[in-house]
Amino acid sequence: MITVTARKLNEMKKVLMDETVFGPSEIYFVVKNPPQNITILLPNLLGKEFNKTYGHYHKPHYPEKYTLLYGKGAVLMQRLKNENDYFGDISKIKFVKLKLNKEFLIPKGFGHSLVNLGDVPLITKDDWNDKNASHLYEPITTKRGMGYYVVKGENGETEFVENCNYNNLPKLIW
Repeated sequence: MITVTARKLNEMKKVLMDETVFGPSEIYFVVKNPPQNITILLPNLLGKEFNKTYGHYHKPHYPEKYTLLYGKGAVLMQRLKNENDYFGDISKIKFVKLKLNKEFLIPKGFGHSLVNLGDVPLITKDDWNDKNASHLYEPITTKRGMGYYVVKGENGETEFVENCNYNNLPKLIW
């Protein structure tokens, strides 16, 4: 059965660098039709921050494969120091730009969030199936987002701001 859900700005404020931002009420859409789900991430800036998906881990840990179908985007992904402590420190955090029509694997054990870096919708497909594992959002909510916020700098370039809610945050790899 195909389902379409919209992630609303009010929900996203829990994981944004600036929770006072204004914008459209719907930030992104997920069309679930396993095994080929589609995510449509609008090209809005949320304050200085590029639009993104909420971010989550899988429980139990399970890989996920994405393909960029349209737009310009990246994935921010972070691995836990202790794979059984979803609320603990991070051992590695990476920012990887996606390539059009190329598959990208989110390795087992990485939490992740898609980021729209362009001025058109970012459209991806993935191979997620809820039968494999569940999405775990609470650790990302508790820390108010992923380890870094991805922002548009004064010169228009992509910049990164550390999320101070994490302890011992490793340097970003990109």
